[in-house]
Amino acid sequence: MEITDFQVRSIRPDGTIEDISWDELAGFDIETNSLGPFAPDVFWVLHGDERGYIIPQGAKGDGALLERLQQLPGFDNEKFIDAMASTSEATFEIWRKTNNTEQDAALKDQP
Repeated sequence: MEITDFQVRSIRPDGTIEDISWDELAGFDIETNSLGPFAPDVFWVLHGDERGYIIPQGAKGDGALLERLQQLPGFDNEKFIDAMASTSEATFEIWRKTNNTEQDAALKDQP
């Protein structure tokens, strides 16, 4: 996973490239299931206005991505912790972009 000032970008094992720009990012969810520990059971979902992509927990670079996401205005750390502890089928809404000029300015000012 590559995280820049402009986007998050991943290259899947099959060569597929997925990315989303910070300007385009509209939401962040965590989806969990009950398949762990023998199969992936936590997925980070980045939503854009028109598209998005799913990142399995433990993907290379997920720590850096989390640090970046936690800088988003309104990021809900308590929901993030609840999601990471979940062992059932669930979707946790961690962050949503609002139609807020201050939030838009903060997104653009992030490193």
